[in-house]
Amino acid sequence: MHYAIVEDRTEDQEYLSGLIREEHKKAGIPADFSCYPSGEAFLQEFTPGAFQAIFLDIMLDKNGLNGIETARRLRRLSKRIPIIFTTSELDFALEGYEVHPLDYLLKPVKPEKLAWCLQEIREYLAVPSCLTIPVSSGQGAAPINRPLSLDDILYVENPVTAC
Repeated sequence: MHYAIVEDRTEDQEYLSGLIREEHKKAGIPADFSCYPSGEAFLQEFTPGAFQAIFLDIMLDKNGLNGIETARRLRRLSKRIPIIFTTSELDFALEGYEVHPLDYLLKPVKPEKLAWCLQEIREYLAVPSCLTIPVSSGQGAAPINRPLSLDDILYVENPVTAC
């Protein structure tokens, strides 16, 4: 699994990536990371589908975007990616829920909390993010399967097959 860690303190990046690596080793799942020192650096390089989850420090450098504003901008680019806020401050918890984070991890991150969070990420990612709908292109033509994002569905009446 590939994670982004957005954290301005190198020691916090190393600590978190080490804990994640340990938990993944126990589960027999490979893990790798891309670390970013700021919200701006992360958003500049972000590509939808590149990461399975984003670990995002709320209290980033005071001269740039904080974690919540970074998450708001990220949600415009990718609605379903799991965001996990890391913070030493609980003051922003209510404001942070506007971007629908998967979890909050209090620093220093405890291994048991991280293990639970990583399991939540795996379960979240196991749910399909799209449906395949057969679309007929005309009389006698074979149906074409078209993927449809679950985020775009408002109402469904007939059963469809998960992709």
